[in-house]
Order: sequence, then structure tokens, then C-alpha cells
Amino acid sequence: MRIKQISIFGLFGLFDHIIPLNLEERITIIHGLNGLGKTTILRLINKFFNNNMYNTDDVLNTIPFERFEIELDDNSKIEIFQKKSSVYENNVHLIYKLISSDGEEINIDENYNLIYKIIDEVPIHFIRTDRLFKHISTNKTSSFGYLASKDEERKTITVATVKVYSDDLLDIIEAKRSEAMDLAQELDRTFPIRLIKNTHQEILDKSQLYKKLTELTEQRKLLIELGILAKEDKKDLQKEEYFQKLFEQINENSIYALSIYVQDEEQKFAKLNELAKKIKLLIEIINKHYQYKKLSIDKKNGFIVDDGNSNKNIPLDVLSSGEQHILVLMYELLFKTKPNTLVLIDEPEISLHIAWQKHFLENLQKVAELVKIDFLLATHSPDIIQGYWDLTVCLKRLENK
Repeated sequence: MRIKQISIFGLFGLFDHIIPLNLEERITIIHGLNGLGKTTILRLINKFFNNNMYNTDDVLNTIPFERFEIELDDNSKIEIFQKKSSVYENNVHLIYKLISSDGEEINIDENYNLIYKIIDEVPIHFIRTDRLFKHISTNKTSSFGYLASKDEERKTITVATVKVYSDDLLDIIEAKRSEAMDLAQELDRTFPIRLIKNTHQEILDKSQLYKKLTELTEQRKLLIELGILAKEDKKDLQKEEYFQKLFEQINENSIYALSIYVQDEEQKFAKLNELAKKIKLLIEIINKHYQYKKLSIDKKNGFIVDDGNSNKNIPLDVLSSGEQHILVLMYELLFKTKPNTLVLIDEPEISLHIAWQKHFLENLQKVAELVKIDFLLATHSPDIIQGYWDLTVCLKRLENK
């Protein structure tokens, strides 16, 4: 389920905004003068769909509006109204209405669970302007080299987000490698039985075997290059290259065993393919932007940035603000969202050079194609928009307001 349109009426008692989302292109951009409510609209969407203990933004109750509507791609609609309290002057009550795809109002008192169902089916991810730092609890040893004492267990420290995400990627890589290893152990355990019984395995001919062994060699090289497989895994790479050199000597008795081997390896790599595509795109985008620096991924250290010449590593927290912003944004989009999430990005242009801004939507298109997510951006920058004005909605005050 995806959001089709966002509408708000009487915002601040002044503005009516209707924002149809570009579902096919997956990118919608809102722009306009300061004070028209761009960031407020993002906050309202985020508050409704992520109203949990971690979201302390009370925007639904504190920002005045008459009606806030969320229309879904099945034509159903949620309407939220503010009603002033008759007891407390500054308090408001929220009134919810649910309209079915047929246009009929559904009794909320009897079907309140339907709103929770919609919230569960429409994931929202809000990327705010303050995205370069994270507050980390010190009640455990972290890879940032900080160990809390008993007296400090309830304290937090502020850490550069690039460092947090570097560690996060290590955890993701390790989890995926663990999945692949579990599968490898199961396949290795059953290999003799499958070899003897000759069941449920496709027998490849020599040309197919050679092609697949070549593909496996290239795939393993890529996984090592992307930091998913360790460099010591090159022994397996050498094994595949050895098979290729001896290929002319392979007899009919070896073909079935090699067929099983090749298909087993393909299954193992399948566990890592999605991760590899994301890391490859991340590196491609970042290195297209970085000048005199190069990003790579290391299985033990996460993000590695060097000067591109002497291979001298550069600490992540001394990267420029713009370099950190683009890395944090792209990582969050690729690794912190799930398919069909609506990602809200407030002022994506922050700290980005004009040349980088001009490529921003191209980057989003690549990410959207790979991860299948939607974007709603709030921006002041015409350099972000470039030639994509057909994806924009201009917020402005109506004459009768």
C-alpha cells in the first residue's frame, strides 16, 4: 500500500496544500517560500505513521490545521481534524475519519484497528536536517572505544553518524555471511547423498559448466572487492580458476559432481547478491562525488576512505560536512529502508556543493530502482530540481486565504 496524495487545509489558519505523489516516478518534490509549511507537512506525515515512544514530536496537536488528509493508492482515505477542547483553552482533540475506496465513511469506533493496519502497511522513514550525529547509549562497550563505568550507565555520547553507519554495515555484512555459511554447511552436509542418489540436480554440459565457473569467479572477485568476502577467501577463487585451467581434462564422470558444486555455489552467492548490489551502488555514487578521496568497504573496518593516491586512510569524522552528508544520506536510503517505504527528506541540499546537488535526483532514481522506495523531498534549491520540474509541487498561499 502506497500514499497517493497528501492534503492539508487551514494550515496555520492560512494555507491549503494538495500534494499528489508521483507514484510511477517515485519522486515528489515540494518547494516554496519559507513559512509555507514544507517541513511541517513532513513532520505531520511522520507523526501519524510513526507515533511511538521514540517520536516526541507533538506536531499533530500543536500545529493548527483544519483537516489533514492521506489518500492511499486504493482510493481509501484517512482524514484528521483538530477540535479545540471545551475545557482547556490551548488543548485540541484529534478526530479521525476513515473513508473506504468506495467513498463510504467507516465507523472508527467499531473499526479502529483498520487505521493501525494502514499504519503497519505504509512504512514511513523521515530523514531530518540534523543527520550528521547520533546519540549513543554508553551502557555497553562500543566500537567507538568508549566503555561506560557503572556511574555512567545512563549517559549518552554524541557520535558521528558516518561512524555509526560504518559499524552498522559490518553487522549487516556479518549477518548475511552467516546466512550464507549456514546454507553452505547444509549443502556440504548433503553433498555426498545428492551425489550418490543423483536426485533433483540439473546436469550441465561442458559449455554450461565453463560459463558458470567463469561467472562464479567474477562474482567472487566482486564480493571480495566490495568487502563482503574477506581477502583470505581468495583460496576459493584460486580453486575456481584451477577448475577452468583443467577444464579440457574433465571427463563425463566429473560433470555431475561439478554440476552440483556450481549450483551449490550459486545458492550461496544468492544470499549475498542483494547486499552486493547495494554496496556497489553506494560506492559508485560516493566515489562519483568525492574528489581526491576514495570510499571502499572493508569486512573488518567498515567504511574506508583514503586519499586516492598514497592509500592513507582518512578518519571518517574529519570528512567535510558535505562528504558526510552524501554518505549518510545514501547509506540510509540503501540500508535503512524497506521496499515501498515513503522516505521524507528535509532539505537534501544541506552542505552539498551545487555540482553535487545537480546529480542528487539521478542518485535517487538509481536508489529507487534498486530498493523500490518512494521519496517526498522538501527543498529550497533549484539546483536539486534541475530539469525535473514535472515532479514538483509548489506550495503557495491561495488568494482567498
